[in-house]
Amino acid sequence: MKDQKITVCLADDHAILREGLESLIKQAQDIEVIGEASDGHETIKLVEEKQPDILILDIAMPKLNGIEVSNRIKKKFPKTKIIILSMYDNKEYIFELFSCGVSGYLPKESVASDLISAIRAVHKGDFYMSSSISKKVVDGFLQMGQGKKIKKPSSKDNLTSKEKEILQLIAEGYSSREIAGLLNTSMKTVDTHRNNIMKKLNLHRKSELIKYAIQQGIIQINANIVH
Repeated sequence: MKDQKITVCLADDHAILREGLESLIKQAQDIEVIGEASDGHETIKLVEEKQPDILILDIAMPKLNGIEVSNRIKKKFPKTKIIILSMYDNKEYIFELFSCGVSGYLPKESVASDLISAIRAVHKGDFYMSSSISKKVVDGFLQMGQGKKIKKPSSKDNLTSKEKEILQLIAEGYSSREIAGLLNTSMKTVDTHRNNIMKKLNLHRKSELIKYAIQQGIIQINANIVH
């Protein structure tokens, strides 16, 4: 159908921002918001339920960050295309997210002017980056061409997807019992994962895990980590 609207889901932990995004999108007659989520787990469930054309996703999501959400959604729901919104524009995030299969990346300050264009471009099968992000991508490729490697988040790549998820929940202040409930598993399994994480990272205290999670961008210090 020619008049079929582009369906969009919004994922951000700030309700005010989601409301602002929805208000902005409503100005476009060819785009429709069909669902919202406020944390990483909700986002995956929402995409499974709604099967949107486009997911607009923040990196700093509680319970499961945007990088892990992107990984899982592109594996399970490859038809849903992802546009990342972020306060962060460092090359490590950009390259990791595009390697996950995202189709667009916008700094939050450019949303008002670029979001509608990004949704339409990504829906057509194009990639979309703001000018500031494009410059960082080009600079990164130029560095690689000169023999320099783009630094990726280091040791966290040794962790499994489940270990990264549990590390984020630990860093956000959840207890083993609460994590077990969230992930529908046993406390023994959670504690086993916690011990494996500490061994792999050679860390020995919860405070060290939290510091590590912040340093590696698994959580952001300005994100909401209370529950």
